[in-house]
Amino acid sequence: MAKFIGKANDGFEPGWQIVPLSGQKEITLQAGSGFNVVDGGAHKKIIALKETSHGGNRLPVRRFMIKGVKRGKTVVWAKDKAKLAAQIVVEVKPQRVVTIALNYVEDKAGHKTKRSPDTAGALLKKINDIYLPQANVKFRKVSAGIRKINEDLGPIVMRDRKTPSKDKFSVLIANRVPGAQINVFFVWECEKAGLDADVEGHAEIAISRNEKTNCMVEDSLGTSFERVVAHEVGHNLGLKDDYTNPKLLMYGKKEKINGTLLTRSEILSICAQ
Repeated sequence: MAKFIGKANDGFEPGWQIVPLSGQKEITLQAGSGFNVVDGGAHKKIIALKETSHGGNRLPVRRFMIKGVKRGKTVVWAKDKAKLAAQIVVEVKPQRVVTIALNYVEDKAGHKTKRSPDTAGALLKKINDIYLPQANVKFRKVSAGIRKINEDLGPIVMRDRKTPSKDKFSVLIANRVPGAQINVFFVWECEKAGLDADVEGHAEIAISRNEKTNCMVEDSLGTSFERVVAHEVGHNLGLKDDYTNPKLLMYGKKEKINGTLLTRSEILSICAQ
């Protein structure tokens, strides 16, 4: 049976592919020897479709490059004469740029994160390596530096909505960089009141696309540091925890999980409209 396939970490799900405006993505047609592959919405001129296989259309596995010409949605068909054998929906999206500030926290009592602003560039690259190929979302650094807090945040930085005097996350928020859509605060240890399980970070979940949000991530992580930051930033973009697939970035359990994939619905909710 003929089918189009792509790379899971490249904005592909079976039957669907995101393509960046003015960018391109490669898809493969399996068991499509001799089939006619066309853009079903060619009159819209949303994409430019080109076969890149060497050896003609008789190969059992054929490769195609899809270039995003203008934003919109179309479908690529593989036809065996007049019969439709396979199809894939293609959506072209412009790049969305999200500004971010990376704050390395020190408090009045001498508590401070072990992480350094020197690693900010490498961290941002890792986050963009996850979001840019899949959702065409790019994070642009506004600032990265030590954030001194003129208060004792305690050995554990708490998020406690019910007890304002204990809620030290709100103190961090009061010291956010105003010019960034997302502020990430790196702390020594953090917890959320009311949870029995240990947490590695905490984030506000965005309600609207332009909402300014914040998150904090602790030093003691049981999983990949970059993955945890990318996960918390996902909440800042409006994504919620998922408990169905450990390969997903938003998988909510932390035990040695390093998933980085985004689902089609998550991609469409955070990419540029």
